[in-house]
Amino acid sequence: MAERLLLHALEAEDEPMRSLRVASFGTGAFPGSRASENSVFALSKVGIDLTDHKSQSADQIEMESGLAFFCMTHAHQQMLLNSWDVDASRVFLVREWVETPPGDIPDPFGMDVRSYIHCRDSIVESIPSIIDSLRKSVSK
Repeated sequence: MAERLLLHALEAEDEPMRSLRVASFGTGAFPGSRASENSVFALSKVGIDLTDHKSQSADQIEMESGLAFFCMTHAHQQMLLNSWDVDASRVFLVREWVETPPGDIPDPFGMDVRSYIHCRDSIVESIPSIIDSLRKSVSK
């Protein structure tokens, strides 16, 4: 959901922001898996289609070339930092600038649709600050 929500927000931006590549990498999903029905439903309610989404895993090329990495939870952030050679100054929590200290957005996998909608809304609340952070990174 985070990938599509960020892509949707970037469509309203000027270049070069509009052309930023956005990709999500699962920490537990099997590569090629489709999005859950609840994810598809939650995004459809805000006009975003997720039916063609397929999960993928990270690879070192992506990790070396990424401008920034946004993690849903502290555990994901630590996993990323411990598993890949990534500069910690490029790794953030999705809610990094929304609350202090930044909180986690729990994975709603296997939960009811309300949990997915809550997850979606937490991501949506964070998107403006992520865009601001990306603008600063792009302008450097």
